[in-house]
Amino acid sequence: MKPLDAHTSQMIYKDLYLQDHIRRRGLLADSLAAAYHLEMVEAGLESFLAKMRAGATADEETLSGITLYRYDGGTINGAELAAAATQFAAEGYDPKDRQAVLNLAARAVVPDALFMKAAQQEGVDRDVELTEWLARKKADLLVTQLRVEVLAAKVSISEEELQAYFAQHPEKFRKLEQTQIQEVLVATAAEAAVVVRRVNQGESLGELAKQLSIRPPDQRDAEGRLTLYLTYSRALHLDLIKAAAEVEPGELVGPVETHGGFSVFRVLSRRGEQETFAEARQRVQATVNWIKKQQVFEAFLAELRQKYAAQVQVREDHLQQVFAGG
Repeated sequence: MKPLDAHTSQMIYKDLYLQDHIRRRGLLADSLAAAYHLEMVEAGLESFLAKMRAGATADEETLSGITLYRYDGGTINGAELAAAATQFAAEGYDPKDRQAVLNLAARAVVPDALFMKAAQQEGVDRDVELTEWLARKKADLLVTQLRVEVLAAKVSISEEELQAYFAQHPEKFRKLEQTQIQEVLVATAAEAAVVVRRVNQGESLGELAKQLSIRPPDQRDAEGRLTLYLTYSRALHLDLIKAAAEVEPGELVGPVETHGGFSVFRVLSRRGEQETFAEARQRVQATVNWIKKQQVFEAFLAELRQKYAAQVQVREDHLQQVFAGG
């Protein structure tokens, strides 16, 4: 067998490390969810989706009053989920889509809340070294806030600029690639083999999902249908995504060992269409905003050079660190 080159070896190592990290994080989150009796509030989720579909933004105050999850000693509200979503804006997060919201909650918001709760119970927040680190972090945040205020005062974006950027870069604004599958998840490979045999003998995969699937109801519908988002679902469904990518719609797949058990499924559909300007507007605005802030930064440097040329040495390397990503 031909030995792998260094680049390929490194990529395989990174992929395996990521998979192990995701697996361990998922197991810890699952154990904490059970320990703290985590439960989703269906009415809160519907209220959050209604707000998003009505055009609410991440900073809308009413979102903080919507409880999405409860656990012993705490809750997770709509404002927390909306804030987390800004981290994934470039990946096409759609806060109006129920499955995307659930995937994001499972990927980031719920685990982070449970990890914080566990850390506080263990007294990690009272550790001397951590307290000192937080003090340094607070100083860094003050500098960051100054950056935000300086740039916000100087950046304005017109609707015409947004539409022009969207028209010039349509390839950047496509709907998140997604694959819908119908699945039965069971605990063992032997049970999965029985499911395969029963389907091949003519039984309905949907009926078997109703009877046998152990996948949590908030991740699927009654007949086992769920949507795998190429980006958001990776943390939860990496094995399913890989298996689904190799088959045509309608083909029975499995058993596939995955997080939570063994999966037998069919691919129902795939899509990744071009977004309209209305659908992509928030991401267009975020992108144009970032570009214009870089332009403002360059102007800010030029102004400093001119105003304080005889008095101050401008350390551009330090300023680049302060303003990076603004």
